[in-house]
Amino acid sequence: MSHDLDVQWAEHAQRGLPPDVAKANMDAILRHFVRCNWGGCFLSIFQRLIKPNLEDPVVLREFLCSSSIEERGDLERGAHGEVIFWDLFKYLMNVDSQAIRTYLRETFPGFATRFKVTPFIVD
Repeated sequence: MSHDLDVQWAEHAQRGLPPDVAKANMDAILRHFVRCNWGGCFLSIFQRLIKPNLEDPVVLREFLCSSSIEERGDLERGAHGEVIFWDLFKYLMNVDSQAIRTYLRETFPGFATRFKVTPFIVD
């Protein structure tokens, strides 16, 4: 991802986006989120763009099946090629959408059990 796009998503996270624009660009937003290493940026992106607007499990499944998830650290694999790492799972379990949280629990039961024991809350 180019630096210019990184800057754009950081700016959008600060200002916010209309929900329809955020939903239409969710794949790009998620890609930036998993690659971002600037705390203020990724927290803003999560709180303002992902948490309220990630609603479609199909969009998330396609993202988790893509090459955007790098092999790093603590991973769990779903039955249909999905891959997620623990830190991403913890954040995504805080989205507003019940459908997304249900998808995550059903697709990644090991992490779901772990999350019950050590929940991670993002305000």
